[in-house]
Amino acid sequence: MNIISRIQNRRAASQTGQALILVLILLLLTGVVTVPLMSNLSSGIKNGTLYENRTNTLYAADAGVQDAFWQLNNTTGNSKVPTTIGQSTNYTLASNINGSIVTVTIYLQNSTPTYKITSIAAKTGSSTTTVNSYVTVLNGLFDVAVRALNGNITLSNNVTVTSIPPGPPYIADLAANGSISLSNGTSIYGDATATGTVTGSTGVKGTTTNDAPAYNATPIDTSVYKTESQVITTSPVYSSASYSSGGTISGNARLSGNLTLTNNKSLTVNGNLYVDGNLNLSNKSSLVVNGSLYVNGYVLSSNNCTLTIGGKLYVNSYLDTSNGTTLTLGGTTYVNGYMNLGNNGGIPPSENWLGDYAVVANGSITFNNNCNISPGGMTLLFASETGNVSVQNNCNVLSGYIYAPDGNISISNNVAITGALVANNITISNNTTVTFTKPTSSNSSLPHTANGGLALVTYNIGNN
Repeated sequence: MNIISRIQNRRAASQTGQALILVLILLLLTGVVTVPLMSNLSSGIKNGTLYENRTNTLYAADAGVQDAFWQLNNTTGNSKVPTTIGQSTNYTLASNINGSIVTVTIYLQNSTPTYKITSIAAKTGSSTTTVNSYVTVLNGLFDVAVRALNGNITLSNNVTVTSIPPGPPYIADLAANGSISLSNGTSIYGDATATGTVTGSTGVKGTTTNDAPAYNATPIDTSVYKTESQVITTSPVYSSASYSSGGTISGNARLSGNLTLTNNKSLTVNGNLYVDGNLNLSNKSSLVVNGSLYVNGYVLSSNNCTLTIGGKLYVNSYLDTSNGTTLTLGGTTYVNGYMNLGNNGGIPPSENWLGDYAVVANGSITFNNNCNISPGGMTLLFASETGNVSVQNNCNVLSGYIYAPDGNISISNNVAITGALVANNITISNNTTVTFTKPTSSNSSLPHTANGGLALVTYNIGNN
């Protein structure tokens, strides 16, 4: 028994020594791992703090750039905006941003004009972030009375371009990425500026500028009007022939085939109307839609007819009205072909216009022969996406901005227009008066018309 006890005591002593060795090894490994781990944690905290500080100063510096944008969009009487090439202005934001003091420098680089904005955000005891950006000013399409996008302006035979009041100051300006030709009693109550030459400038009340730098103008996205104008009604479905003698439809309706009303027939729809085919009106007939109208074909109206639409209008082909047709539009209108309005017809005021104030045709637009476009207190945009616009023969277009970015505008013969004109080439003649009204940034009558602004050219970030 004594021998067995001695053996067991020796084994216990041996195991105790082994456990001590294991504990010492574990303590050594823990020390080896903990030191670099704590160092990494410390570095992570420092890097996280640095990243957070740099992020905060970046946001602060960006706030300085945004403030400079605001200053450049509000230049009247603003001492923070430089007015001569090579001049710089400096200012500090009134409040700290994310704990940073933000200083802003605006430098006028050229006559385009292009500005360099430098915004520095500095946080005491921390990083400094500098943002350098270049911005250029885009001309608004309708900030002059007559604008030629890529061609010439030709005015002759007692043409007057004026404003209310006519001035001074004179604001009814002409601007051409080409040349301007003025002759035979033309009077311009504004400036005439051309990338080419201005000839016949004796009637210009303002300043005449030749060889001016080309300008940039943001085009109008007319696709929004096409989408907005489409109000599709799928049911209930009736035969168009059932209503060729007129009548009344209560609620929405979809008519299959062509709808033809002639010889004093009258149809009233108290809802939205979808016509699968064409719409034909003649001989003092009348169609009143107290909602929106979608025509999957063309619209043809003549001989003292009345087409009254209380909502939006979409025509998948052309729209042609003549001989005393009165077209009353109640909302955004889009014609997927040409539009012709003439011969003692017109567009009278609409009291409850729906959607954007726009009448857009994919093809050419013609106003002719005593056509009277009088939308009341609204400002209509008349736009031809791919064609020309012609206004002539005793037409009056009141409160209308006319736009033909891929075509020309031709106006003649006792025409009066209030608004502005924009196209590649513009020709005006024969006792025509254009009275300029400039849309403002708060004018909700002309959405999507890109009335100028600032374009960001570069944006570079530096950290210290």
